[in-house]
Amino acid sequence: MKILLLLLTFHAILAAPLGASPAPPFGSSLTWNTGKEMPSLEAMRGKAVLIVFFQSWCPICNQWAGDMFSKITAEFQDHPEIVLIALKTDGGSVREALDYLEGKLDPDRWLVGTDTNATYARQATGVDRLYRYVWITPDGEIGETAKAGSFVTGSNPKQYWATRKAAKEEFVAPARALLDPAKALPDALAPAVRLAEQGLYASALRELMPLAGQADLTAAATTLRNAIAEAVRASVDRHGAAVASTDDANRYFSYLALLEIESRFPNSPFAAAARQASSLHASSEWVKREEEAQRSYESLMRRASRADDNRAVERVTQSLREFGSAHSDTAFGRIAAAATDAED
Repeated sequence: MKILLLLLTFHAILAAPLGASPAPPFGSSLTWNTGKEMPSLEAMRGKAVLIVFFQSWCPICNQWAGDMFSKITAEFQDHPEIVLIALKTDGGSVREALDYLEGKLDPDRWLVGTDTNATYARQATGVDRLYRYVWITPDGEIGETAKAGSFVTGSNPKQYWATRKAAKEEFVAPARALLDPAKALPDALAPAVRLAEQGLYASALRELMPLAGQADLTAAATTLRNAIAEAVRASVDRHGAAVASTDDANRYFSYLALLEIESRFPNSPFAAAARQASSLHASSEWVKREEEAQRSYESLMRRASRADDNRAVERVTQSLREFGSAHSDTAFGRIAAAATDAED
């Protein structure tokens, strides 16, 4: 969606917390630079996730975007408990996104993708605006969102709002890396470790396969595989308990997470455990109701991705508002209501 150029102010602004609502799962509007394995917020659970929504068309933003990305990279480069994500929302391919970001950030440290017509940006932040960021907490909830280009007044060198001390204390301090940072693994495993810390577990395990026969790497590779297995097992246990709880308003996201684990690790003990936990509810009325709401929501999101003028956007926004009211007892209904409330 084309939007008017909003000049970013050169002083600190208050970030807008969206309350203790779960971050919406990554959807079909996103295309990534990660090959076959799509990133998953569920696999990033326990991490602090910083997403920067960026655009390449804005000439004023282009003057400071490089400094912002490099400062964020420098701030969090050595923090595996943080996942950094850059999503381009103004069209183009992933290759174009990577070309724009070349020299601005470390592509190994960031996950990079495109977000068709800012569809996911609107879900996560509630608005479609120039250069926004969102912090997602280790518990998988939306922490705060604000203008990504704003920096803390008087800071020298410039400290961008997303990296200020208060944000690090609130979102980063509770986060944990998959591996104990004090126990260094051989450099040969560095690519696999990086993928695992970004939640790309299947890719990390594939990276380990050709190294399995090297005697000097066997112990370290086993350490990494065990850490991944423990994380996935914990996810199955957590989500299995959530879907069984009638008091958990967001248990449908746990149901979806179990289906994702089953798909991501076929023919594994993880898949069997996830299938056992999800199958108990697959035919239940609450799941059918949530699935219907999800289908309707995704249809509205497809319409949103094709909205190319203000009238179309207004129509989709009104449809989302009506959807949120009609499906207020569902997970995606609450996401739609929160997003349209923020847009207002």
